[in-house]
Amino acid sequence: MLSNSRLRRFAEALVVLALVALPGLAQQTPSVTELNDRLLELQEQVSGAAPEQAVGLRNQAAGVIQFRQRALSALIAQNPQQALPLAFAPGVLAQLASSFPGSAAQLESRGVWQGELAYLIEDDESMAASRTHLRLRTEQEVLQLHLAVAQPPGLRSGVQLQVAGLRAGDSVAVESATLLPAPPAPPLVCSTQGAQPIVAILANLQSFTLGAGITQDLVWGILLGNAFAPTSQNPGNRHVDDFWQQNSDGKTSVDSATSVVVGPYTLPGDYNTDGECDPDSMLADALAAADPDVNFNDYTRVMIVFPQNMACSFAGLASVGCFTNSSPHEHNFNASVSWNRADQMDTRNSGVQLITHEGGHNLGLAHASSRDFGAKTLGPIGTPGTHDEYGDVFSTMGAWNFGFYSAQHAAEQLDWLTLDTNYQVVETNGTYTIENYEKRPAGMKALKVRRGTGNDAWLWIEYRQNTGLYDSRLNSQVWDGVLIHHQDSTTDPGYTYLPDFFEPAMDDWTDVALPAGSTWTDSHSNLFLRVSNATATSVDVTVTYLKKRKGQLISD
Repeated sequence: MLSNSRLRRFAEALVVLALVALPGLAQQTPSVTELNDRLLELQEQVSGAAPEQAVGLRNQAAGVIQFRQRALSALIAQNPQQALPLAFAPGVLAQLASSFPGSAAQLESRGVWQGELAYLIEDDESMAASRTHLRLRTEQEVLQLHLAVAQPPGLRSGVQLQVAGLRAGDSVAVESATLLPAPPAPPLVCSTQGAQPIVAILANLQSFTLGAGITQDLVWGILLGNAFAPTSQNPGNRHVDDFWQQNSDGKTSVDSATSVVVGPYTLPGDYNTDGECDPDSMLADALAAADPDVNFNDYTRVMIVFPQNMACSFAGLASVGCFTNSSPHEHNFNASVSWNRADQMDTRNSGVQLITHEGGHNLGLAHASSRDFGAKTLGPIGTPGTHDEYGDVFSTMGAWNFGFYSAQHAAEQLDWLTLDTNYQVVETNGTYTIENYEKRPAGMKALKVRRGTGNDAWLWIEYRQNTGLYDSRLNSQVWDGVLIHHQDSTTDPGYTYLPDFFEPAMDDWTDVALPAGSTWTDSHSNLFLRVSNATATSVDVTVTYLKKRKGQLISD
């Protein structure tokens, strides 16, 4: 009996043979437009053909329709806006289905689907490029969503989502998306606060194995430090639990009492068929392998550590928040998931950088980005500038580094900073003191300053110093002044990005802090800032909203 993969290759070979018979399409890979034209030609021919000729034409059409479905599905994944106008109109689809009933199920369709979303972010090895994967689990199947519209606010794993759009295969070009009311919360609720119960699963693949250094001891050390890793000691003793506890002032930690590291288990596949990474099957098989040893109902965070398989080209892949997973014994349970390439975390330091990044996604965070406005620090409000997805190298959510999650991430997304206790909203003139961001115990750590009178843009100001295990590893210029992130509701609602407040004309994003003793005047609003009285523990920021008199902006 042929295996599933051999059957698929056999079927694809038949498609190729069918396409070879198509005039003008044998010399190159046909586009969706070319396949559309050929299919309509075959429909016209079959309508007046004799019965024996019609059989041959329908066989040709079957190959075209199958190939076209794959081509349209691939285009939806690559560029959903471009794919939409290439779909047939409903009336044409009805005629094609009537002419070629045996292949009608492979034609595209328009419809409405709803279910639970799994929102995944894929980070490449250099942390310079990413891909977002949106998977909608309906009652019958899992669909791959590709947005042809702006992403709705609040999108994350676990939400109930209704989408309308164009479907080819399991790919949907989404033309509208609506968040539905949330279902009842599961018994063990994912939270950005509290002790996080983690199950880390070490997995060998059928043809690929973990390196000798990728052990339970190493992963224990990455999660909980030297006390839990007798053979994987680290001189600085950096670990995820310490990073989270310091960044959150003790609000979030790795649950040392319940977290477990299990495996390695040998999974039944390589998850790289035809060069395509298959993390979903890897997850299902990893959960099944660990199921006899783990009660997944006790965990809200699942980490998979696996070897390079020549197809999963990412350093890490992680869900943004939690979604419904299943295991043989516990059936459905609610957890975030991360897939972590073992060769990208083969030392304690690299492991802490990777897991705090992917773990940040699991807690609900997007990336830490920068925006370049040329010779100016900021453009007018609403101007997007040049975006670099990983450009903030002072947060672990940017490119590889040890930086704490930024103040806006901590305050508005993780609930780690409390309004008026740990951060202050500033809309009036005054001088405000903030502490070293890494100083303990927690005090006033950040300012959220309105960027000029009467707009909805903000500057988040924090103060990093050469202290502790993490900020001490950042580029030294950041210690000379304040680190400022911009939040603009007109371009990125709910997100912040890092501008260059030091030398914006220079293409160097390792020195962007506004130095102590300097000032900055916003050329697009009436905001004026002064940084002064910098010490090892605190800094003063003077905020002035200038008034216009005789056409000139002046202070009182």
